[in-house]
Amino acid sequence: MDLESIKKLEDVKKQLETVHQALSDRTNAAVKAASKDVVEQFSEHFTRSGFTIERSASGCAASYGTSKFTLQIDETARIGAFAVYTLTPPQTVSKQPTKVALVRKGGPTMTNIVYTTQPTPLQIAEKELQDAQAALDRPVTDFAFEVASQQRGQRGQGFSTFAEVLQKLYP
Repeated sequence: MDLESIKKLEDVKKQLETVHQALSDRTNAAVKAASKDVVEQFSEHFTRSGFTIERSASGCAASYGTSKFTLQIDETARIGAFAVYTLTPPQTVSKQPTKVALVRKGGPTMTNIVYTTQPTPLQIAEKELQDAQAALDRPVTDFAFEVASQQRGQRGQGFSTFAEVLQKLYP
Protein backbone atom coordinates (compact mmCIF):
# COMPACT_ATOMS: atom_id res chain seq x y z
CA MET A 1 0.00 0.00 0.00
CA ASP A 2 1.41 3.39 -0.95
CA LEU A 3 1.60 6.37 1.42
CA GLU A 4 -1.34 8.17 -0.18
CA SER A 5 -3.56 5.10 0.31
CA ILE A 6 -2.46 4.82 3.95
CA LYS A 7 -3.38 8.47 4.51
CA LYS A 8 -6.78 7.97 2.83
CA LEU A 9 -7.41 4.88 4.94
CA GLU A 10 -6.68 6.81 8.14
CA ASP A 11 -8.97 9.66 7.03
CA VAL A 12 -11.79 7.22 6.28
CA LYS A 13 -11.30 5.51 9.66
CA LYS A 14 -11.58 8.89 11.40
CA GLN A 15 -14.80 9.72 9.51
CA LEU A 16 -16.14 6.28 10.29
CA GLU A 17 -15.48 6.76 13.99
CA THR A 18 -17.45 10.03 13.92
CA VAL A 19 -20.40 8.46 12.10
CA HIS A 20 -20.40 5.42 14.43
CA GLN A 21 -20.48 7.75 17.44
CA ALA A 22 -23.43 9.68 15.95
CA LEU A 23 -25.27 6.39 15.31
CA SER A 24 -24.54 5.22 18.85
CA ASP A 25 -25.74 8.51 20.37
CA ARG A 26 -28.94 8.41 18.32
CA THR A 27 -29.65 4.79 19.26
CA ASN A 28 -28.97 5.44 22.95
CA ALA A 29 -31.39 8.39 22.91
CA ALA A 30 -34.04 6.22 21.23
CA VAL A 31 -33.56 3.46 23.83
CA LYS A 32 -33.90 6.00 26.67
CA ALA A 33 -37.12 7.31 25.10
CA ALA A 34 -38.45 3.75 24.70
CA SER A 35 -37.63 2.99 28.36
CA LYS A 36 -39.44 6.13 29.45
CA ASP A 37 -42.49 4.95 27.46
CA VAL A 38 -42.22 1.51 29.09
CA VAL A 39 -42.34 3.08 32.56
CA GLU A 40 -45.35 5.20 31.54
CA GLN A 41 -47.20 2.17 30.12
CA PHE A 42 -46.37 0.10 33.23
CA SER A 43 -47.64 2.92 35.44
CA GLU A 44 -50.86 3.40 33.44
CA HIS A 45 -51.59 -0.35 33.35
CA PHE A 46 -51.35 -0.81 37.10
CA THR A 47 -52.82 2.58 38.10
CA ARG A 48 -56.01 1.70 36.17
CA SER A 49 -56.32 -1.35 38.44
CA GLY A 50 -55.89 0.67 41.65
CA PHE A 51 -52.18 0.05 42.31
CA THR A 52 -49.87 2.80 43.56
CA ILE A 53 -46.67 3.47 41.66
CA GLU A 54 -43.18 4.07 43.05
CA ARG A 55 -40.50 5.15 40.59
CA SER A 56 -36.76 4.69 40.96
CA ALA A 57 -33.69 5.23 38.80
CA SER A 58 -33.67 1.57 37.70
CA GLY A 59 -37.40 1.10 37.10
CA CYS A 60 -40.57 1.23 39.13
CA ALA A 61 -42.95 -0.79 41.26
CA ALA A 62 -46.72 -1.13 41.45
CA SER A 63 -48.15 -1.95 44.87
CA TYR A 64 -51.55 -2.90 46.21
CA GLY A 65 -51.51 -3.83 49.87
CA THR A 66 -48.59 -6.19 50.34
CA SER A 67 -48.54 -7.29 46.69
CA LYS A 68 -45.86 -5.64 44.60
CA PHE A 69 -45.00 -5.92 40.89
CA THR A 70 -41.57 -4.56 39.96
CA LEU A 71 -40.16 -3.43 36.65
CA GLN A 72 -36.38 -3.40 36.40
CA ILE A 73 -34.77 -1.65 33.43
CA ASP A 74 -31.42 -2.75 32.01
CA GLU A 75 -30.39 -0.59 29.05
CA THR A 76 -27.19 -2.53 28.44
CA ALA A 77 -27.16 -3.49 24.77
CA ARG A 78 -26.57 -7.15 24.01
CA ILE A 79 -26.80 -9.36 20.97
CA GLY A 80 -30.35 -9.18 19.69
CA ALA A 81 -31.61 -6.60 22.20
CA PHE A 82 -31.14 -2.92 22.91
CA ALA A 83 -32.45 -3.27 26.48
CA VAL A 84 -34.11 -5.83 28.74
CA TYR A 85 -37.03 -5.17 31.09
CA THR A 86 -37.63 -7.63 33.92
CA LEU A 87 -41.16 -7.90 35.31
CA THR A 88 -41.28 -9.53 38.71
CA PRO A 89 -44.70 -10.43 40.12
CA PRO A 90 -45.52 -10.60 43.85
CA GLN A 91 -44.41 -13.72 45.69
CA THR A 92 -48.07 -14.77 46.00
CA VAL A 93 -48.23 -15.20 42.21
CA SER A 94 -46.72 -18.47 41.09
CA LYS A 95 -44.94 -16.96 38.10
CA GLN A 96 -41.23 -16.48 37.57
CA PRO A 97 -39.92 -13.05 36.58
CA THR A 98 -40.47 -12.35 32.90
CA LYS A 99 -37.75 -10.83 30.72
CA VAL A 100 -38.89 -8.61 27.87
CA ALA A 101 -36.34 -7.55 25.26
CA LEU A 102 -36.42 -4.29 23.35
CA VAL A 103 -35.65 -5.44 19.80
CA ARG A 104 -35.53 -3.99 16.31
CA LYS A 105 -39.00 -4.21 14.76
CA GLY A 106 -38.89 -6.83 12.05
CA GLY A 107 -35.82 -8.53 13.55
CA PRO A 108 -32.13 -7.95 12.99
CA THR A 109 -30.89 -6.71 9.65
CA MET A 110 -27.77 -8.20 8.17
CA THR A 111 -26.11 -7.43 4.86
CA ASN A 112 -23.82 -9.88 3.17
CA ILE A 113 -21.19 -8.47 0.88
CA VAL A 114 -19.67 -10.69 -1.77
CA TYR A 115 -16.43 -9.51 -3.30
CA THR A 116 -15.31 -11.01 -6.60
CA THR A 117 -11.72 -9.94 -5.94
CA GLN A 118 -9.78 -9.41 -2.74
CA PRO A 119 -10.72 -5.89 -1.52
CA THR A 120 -8.10 -3.55 -0.15
CA PRO A 121 -8.36 -2.28 3.41
CA LEU A 122 -9.26 1.12 1.96
CA GLN A 123 -12.12 -0.35 -0.09
CA ILE A 124 -13.46 -2.17 2.94
CA ALA A 125 -13.30 0.98 5.09
CA GLU A 126 -14.95 3.09 2.37
CA LYS A 127 -17.81 0.58 2.04
CA GLU A 128 -18.25 0.52 5.81
CA LEU A 129 -18.34 4.34 5.88
CA GLN A 130 -20.88 4.40 3.06
CA ASP A 131 -23.12 1.90 4.91
CA ALA A 132 -22.80 3.79 8.21
CA GLN A 133 -23.67 7.12 6.56
CA ALA A 134 -26.69 5.50 4.89
CA ALA A 135 -27.80 4.18 8.30
CA LEU A 136 -27.47 7.68 9.74
CA ASP A 137 -29.68 9.02 6.93
CA ARG A 138 -32.43 6.49 7.67
CA PRO A 139 -35.06 7.12 10.36
CA VAL A 140 -34.39 5.98 13.92
CA THR A 141 -34.99 2.29 14.55
CA ASP A 142 -38.56 1.17 15.21
CA PHE A 143 -38.68 -0.99 18.30
CA ALA A 144 -40.80 -3.96 19.33
CA PHE A 145 -40.92 -6.03 22.51
CA GLU A 146 -40.17 -9.73 22.71
CA VAL A 147 -41.09 -11.82 25.73
CA ALA A 148 -38.30 -14.30 26.39
CA SER A 149 -39.18 -17.88 25.60
CA GLN A 150 -38.88 -20.44 28.39
CA GLN A 151 -37.59 -22.96 25.83
CA ARG A 152 -33.94 -22.61 24.94
CA GLY A 153 -33.22 -21.69 21.33
CA GLN A 154 -36.75 -20.46 20.54
CA ARG A 155 -37.72 -16.87 19.85
CA GLY A 156 -40.22 -15.33 22.20
CA GLN A 157 -43.58 -13.80 21.42
CA GLY A 158 -43.44 -10.31 19.89
CA PHE A 159 -45.51 -7.22 20.75
CA SER A 160 -45.69 -3.69 19.32
CA THR A 161 -46.01 -1.97 22.70
CA PHE A 162 -45.13 -2.74 26.28
CA ALA A 163 -48.80 -2.16 27.17
CA GLU A 164 -49.65 -5.21 25.01
CA VAL A 165 -47.10 -7.28 26.94
CA LEU A 166 -48.67 -6.24 30.25
CA GLN A 167 -52.19 -6.91 28.98
CA LYS A 168 -51.16 -10.42 27.91
CA LEU A 169 -49.28 -11.25 31.15
CA TYR A 170 -51.48 -9.46 33.70
CA PRO A 171 -54.92 -8.68 32.25
